Amino acid sequence: MMSPIIKAITVLEIILPVQEPSMDQITAAFNQQSIEFHKIDCVNWQAYPDKPFVEFAIAYSNDNIYVLYNVKEESIRAFYTEDTECKPFEDSCVEFFISMDANRVDYYNIESNCIGVLQYKTGTEDFKNRVRHGDEVTKRIKRYTTLPCKQLDVQKGAFEWSLVMVVPIDLLGL
Repeated sequence: MMSPIIKAITVLEIILPVQEPSMDQITAAFNQQSIEFHKIDCVNWQAYPDKPFVEFAIAYSNDNIYVLYNVKEESIRAFYTEDTECKPFEDSCVEFFISMDANRVDYYNIESNCIGVLQYKTGTEDFKNRVRHGDEVTKRIKRYTTLPCKQLDVQKGAFEWSLVMVVPIDLLGL
């Protein structure tokens, strides 16, 4: 694996119309409040040269962090349909990494496949103290996707999908 490229971005506060907004309301708020999209445009794994178009936008409220992904890719897969023991990295997926310390020793990782099935891990960069959290934690992370929530075998073609993750701030140790 190559060294990751790390970019600093400013995360803005978002104002939402209701306490528990729908995907459409979240997306509309991102657009109306000009929350900037950022491209994920580097490939860190030489063994996987596919480079789908991926962009994300991120914002926060008093209680949550909102991450919105837009993806365009040439093939799609969603084998896993339940959070328990899923491996989203084997499917079409996106990941959200965040670290609260400047040295990036401790981190939080949320990995979701294209239909919103996810795993949530916390740990250290060296993987020694990595913890995969169970359903009691993952069910607190709301996710909305533009794809039907059903298993998808590998399909070739032009696919576009979006995913919103609503992550309670207290799950990130804040």
